[in-house]
Amino acid sequence: MLRPALTALLLLLPAALPAGAQTRAPPATQAEAPPGLTQPQFDALVQAISGAVIERLAAQQVRPAAAPGAPAQADAASAAAMNAASAAAANAAPIERLAGLAAERLPAIAAAAPVLAEALPGLPDRLGGEGRFFLQLAGAALLLLLLEPLLSLALRPLRRRLMRRLDETKRSSAFFALFGFDIALWLPVPLLAWMLPALLAPPAAGARFAALVLEAAVAFRLYRLAFRLWLRPELAEARLVPVDAAEATALLRGLSFAAGLILAVRLWTQTLLAAGLPPDAVAAATLVNNLIVTTAMIALVLLLRRPGARWLAGLIDPAQGTAPVKAALAGAWWVGGIAFFLAVSAAHLYGVVSAHFQVAAGLNTTQTLLLGLLFFETVVFRFVQHQVKPGTGEPWGIAVAARCLQVTVRIAAAVALARIWLVDVLALVPPAAWADTGRSLATAGFMLWGAYVLWQVARFHIDRYLWRHPAPGNGFDADDVAQAPTAATRLRTMMPVLRVGLATLLLVVTGFAVLSELGVDTAPLIAGASILGLAISFGSQTLVKDVVSGIFYLADDAFRVGEYIDASGTVGTVEGFTVRSLRLRHHNGQIHTIPFGQLGSITNFSRDWTTVKFNLKVARGTDLELLRKVAKKVGLAMMEDPELKGDLLQPLKLQGIVDITETALIARFKFTVRPGNPALVQRQGLKRLYEAFAKASIDFAQSTVAIQTLGAPPEAAAAAALAGARPTGQTAA
Repeated sequence: MLRPALTALLLLLPAALPAGAQTRAPPATQAEAPPGLTQPQFDALVQAISGAVIERLAAQQVRPAAAPGAPAQADAASAAAMNAASAAAANAAPIERLAGLAAERLPAIAAAAPVLAEALPGLPDRLGGEGRFFLQLAGAALLLLLLEPLLSLALRPLRRRLMRRLDETKRSSAFFALFGFDIALWLPVPLLAWMLPALLAPPAAGARFAALVLEAAVAFRLYRLAFRLWLRPELAEARLVPVDAAEATALLRGLSFAAGLILAVRLWTQTLLAAGLPPDAVAAATLVNNLIVTTAMIALVLLLRRPGARWLAGLIDPAQGTAPVKAALAGAWWVGGIAFFLAVSAAHLYGVVSAHFQVAAGLNTTQTLLLGLLFFETVVFRFVQHQVKPGTGEPWGIAVAARCLQVTVRIAAAVALARIWLVDVLALVPPAAWADTGRSLATAGFMLWGAYVLWQVARFHIDRYLWRHPAPGNGFDADDVAQAPTAATRLRTMMPVLRVGLATLLLVVTGFAVLSELGVDTAPLIAGASILGLAISFGSQTLVKDVVSGIFYLADDAFRVGEYIDASGTVGTVEGFTVRSLRLRHHNGQIHTIPFGQLGSITNFSRDWTTVKFNLKVARGTDLELLRKVAKKVGLAMMEDPELKGDLLQPLKLQGIVDITETALIARFKFTVRPGNPALVQRQGLKRLYEAFAKASIDFAQSTVAIQTLGAPPEAAAAAALAGARPTGQTAA
């Protein structure tokens, strides 16, 4: 009855997920590496020498003599068959070799499971402790786990006082004060763990086990503290993760469970190794419990898929063009999580079979770095979000600095992962050669970082300038064709083109520099790009014409954003342009897109100044000097008007009489204004002239004709009146 119970207990005990804790003890027959060689290098050398010796012996093997009278080809056929078998064995696929190794190792591991079950009751004796020692150790671990909650409960009034200060006026100071307060509550835990071994006085054989238990308790409280500092389920004002209280609680519980499970299985596996159990017995426990732990992790991912998606989606800037793609990836993060834990499970299975846990160690390190990056990105995003003024689109320098810091950390993490996978896991680069490879990777990373920082700084200043100098709109009526809105500066017009050009230049130069630093020959790439560009230029002459014409139009400063132009009969306000075409907004609302190669001559109505001339008909016999003085008075009054003097460059005045008709004098008036809204000034001038003419008794021309009929008979007077009323060109019937 005891053996089945112990076997069932073995199946329920967790296995070590961390690779460092799962590495089983080497067999007694394994030779140690000599000085100057690592153990993996020494093992590879031994395997290479063994393979060469075996092949040499197989080549020199004495074959049985052929029977008398047998053909000579029999011996040759036997040798060929032996060589073919040796080649097939040497060239076997990795999966086949792994299957053969599994077929050899799994029965031995399965046979060792009862050995582990029989050894469980004797674990205390193997660890060298007594019942009293284990009770004291359990009490010490429980004290470490409960010390921080007890201190937090005792200092709850002070904590509540800090929480009440988390308003808008004292938000930053109160946040950091609460952050430091929680860290201060955790500091007694490692201090007590450092003092407990001296108080417990464990036996020499149990000192290692006691240290493992105390380290696990301290690490769990540290993980719990880190998760709580970011999530804060009870305090939304200090929560860094963009989730609500219920989701924060679920994440805190799930992450704490995962951390506790990992630490528990690490402690269990290290305990088995410290007890000196056979490696196959430890492998049996790891193999069985690996399935249990993987199932628990996958279930945890499924339970936290919505809070995790909210967390990731909350770190996406909606203003970015890639925001929809990032949001879709954030919603499907759990698919990658399940695939990752399945890969970890397969790596541990491979480690159990082959006794090489490098792949599992690389996956665990990758998981730790990714989780650390997630917490770091969360802090940076929330910090920038609190620094930027809400409701404004103005770029902030703090956001640029934060993005540069993010890229720095990402590049450092990428170099670290490259070192782990290339050297420690896959052994593609020897440790001695990593110095040169690492230097090349670091140099390439520094180039990428420098290009990114330069681009961010340049884009910040460009965006700041564009934000402070917005493109003018269509500030004119539909019937005012001649008026032009305020135009943008030449620099404002060129900024979008400069931004695209700078981005392209940095991308090309940095790309070739990084490839060259990584050992890629860039000469064929440059030659190929040149030939491709030449082919495109010959095959797309219209496109090249448009691009070149646009460059010269911009260099000549023929138009700017916001200016009203006439491009070979197409009129409108310049709204923007690309590298090959121009967008014009007609005063009726239509948008014209015209390639630069088809623009032709440009008439710009929005440059420097505009002179407006208009005619008025006054009655014949009007005093011209009085008319001149009235117009001059009106023009001077308009120059003093606060609403008009900023636009007027020359006052309204009488230019002269341009024509004389039977009934009127046609007088021409003119004024000069800034290009912007001349129609408004003209309307004001007409209004003021009308009022001034009425006060000065200046009459506008009438269309009636006076006919004198003194002394004529009534019939002749009536006929003359009828002829005067008849339109010009008509005769009596």
